[in-house]
Amino acid sequence: MGSVKLLKDLKKNSAATILDVRSGHPLSERLLEMGLVAGERVEILHEAPLSRDPIVVFCCGTRLALRRNEAELVTVDEGEKA
Repeated sequence: MGSVKLLKDLKKNSAATILDVRSGHPLSERLLEMGLVAGERVEILHEAPLSRDPIVVFCCGTRLALRRNEAELVTVDEGEKA
């Protein structure tokens, strides 16, 4: 295992493997439906200027725009390769 972080803490152009999506939150099921599931590789493509919110991620062949409060539900491992 490498560096375990929340998706919201990754910097632009960095990638990681999804470890978990926090359950019990109203948005958790929606994130899973969008493809943010354990074992998938996710990359930060873009951050909004100044506030860095929202972010654009690439996962499962799809670009997704997420707010940082949504991205904090996803735990990732920067050292893990899918």
